[in-house]
Amino acid sequence: MQGCDGFQAHVSHLDGSVVVAVTGEIDLATAPHFRAVLEAAVAASNWVIVDCDRLSFIDSCGLRELVLVSNAVTGHGSVTLRNVHDAPMRALTAAGLADFLDIDVSSTADSG
Repeated sequence: MQGCDGFQAHVSHLDGSVVVAVTGEIDLATAPHFRAVLEAAVAASNWVIVDCDRLSFIDSCGLRELVLVSNAVTGHGSVTLRNVHDAPMRALTAAGLADFLDIDVSSTADSG
């Protein structure tokens, strides 16, 4: 488990994909760490799953990192968001990214 300033990421492997389970908040302070985790994930596999089940907040800095890593694997892999709950989904929608990024809606639920 890697973390800093209220953000943690746990990296695992599943069927050729790298799973990055994020916990806490991704904002200006933690986005560089999130970027480093995503870059390492993409270096290991072009198929990355970001599990957002314990992600409580993401701002434009974190969204930027998702867009950059998604663009980096376009055409030869994918970045899929899973378990996206209320606050992060609102941020994705408000930024116009809900239709741009690959979000596994079968795993997405309202948190309350």
